[in-house]
Amino acid sequence: MADDTRLVELRKDVDALKDQVRLSLERSEKNIEEIRMIIAALAVHHSMNVASSVMEGAEDSQNSHLQQYQIPMKCSKVEFPKFDSDDLRGWVFKCEQFFEVDETPSNPKVKLAAVHLEGRALH
Repeated sequence: MADDTRLVELRKDVDALKDQVRLSLERSEKNIEEIRMIIAALAVHHSMNVASSVMEGAEDSQNSHLQQYQIPMKCSKVEFPKFDSDDLRGWVFKCEQFFEVDETPSNPKVKLAAVHLEGRALH
């Protein structure tokens, strides 16, 4: 009889321990799921920051290149070629050479060329 009572008590203790382990496991699973959600949110946030940084970096590099560029002054050793409607191919070649030597960015090239049109080339 004493053995049966002891066995019943041990069974109750084992069942209580099983319940504690089950509850602990459920809490751990919830915590792991929360951690997964946080990591996913951080990954999305990080991706957005990286994309934003890349875009800002591209804009900054474009803007800094544009800000660094200055239209050549008369004291420049290489002058931009003037065009009066004769020898278009020769003028384009000279313009390309000027842009290469001057490291002219793409945006101001047309404006710079337009300023140097003369005579019949203006009409």
